[in-house]
Formats: sequence, C-alpha cells, structure tokens
Amino acid sequence: PQYLAELTNNVPTTRNVQYYTEIVFKHATKRKLIQAADSIANDGYNDELELDTILNDAERRILELSSSRESDGFKDIRDVLGDVYENAELLDQNSGQTPGIPTGYRDLDQMTAGFNRNDLIILAARPSV
Repeated sequence: PQYLAELTNNVPTTRNVQYYTEIVFKHATKRKLIQAADSIANDGYNDELELDTILNDAERRILELSSSRESDGFKDIRDVLGDVYENAELLDQNSGQTPGIPTGYRDLDQMTAGFNRNDLIILAARPSV
C-alpha cells in the first residue's frame, strides 16, 4: 500500500505537461543542432564547395534552428488585424458560400466559415445534444 501511494506521487501527470514538453523540445533542438554542426563540419572538409556556399549554408541552418525556438505566444493586435480584415472581406465577397470546407451544418458553417486544411477541429457537446 505504501509503495502504491509513493508511486502515484512520482508518476508524471498532465499538470506537468508544460514542463515535460519543454524538456522534449530542448533535447530535440539539441539533436538538430548536433546534426547541423555535423553537416557543417562535413561541408568544411569538402574541397569542391566554395567558402561562401559553406558559410551561407551554415548560417541558414543555424538561423532555422534559432527561429524554431521562438514561441508564437501573444501577438500585437495591429499585427493580426490585417489578416482578420482580409478574412472578413473574403466572407463578405462570398456571401452565401462557405470559403472553407463546408461541414453540412449551416449554422456551424456560418460560425466557422468552414474548416481549413491545417485546422485542428474538436467538436464537443453534451451527450443529450
């Protein structure tokens, strides 16, 4: 009984998912950095490649890794407002037609403007609905 009680205290829970996600992301980024460094080193030993090509490729690889670390996080409303306005204009121009993939449910299509290919859609309702 005591072992089981201790076991429940040491088992990872969803409450710590952010912490574990950061660990996985950190190690994945380190692996990608090692792969990039290995590739850059191999390019350095290749006498057929121009120095500028090697430097540009190395810089590109490191910048790609660096930019992947940046979080989407919060965005300034001024940066997002243009996209929202364009989407509203598109909806207005397509009056009566769903610009995305229609669901077959008119009210849902009006609320979502249809689904897009890259969207993760989760629909939920009470069991009695």
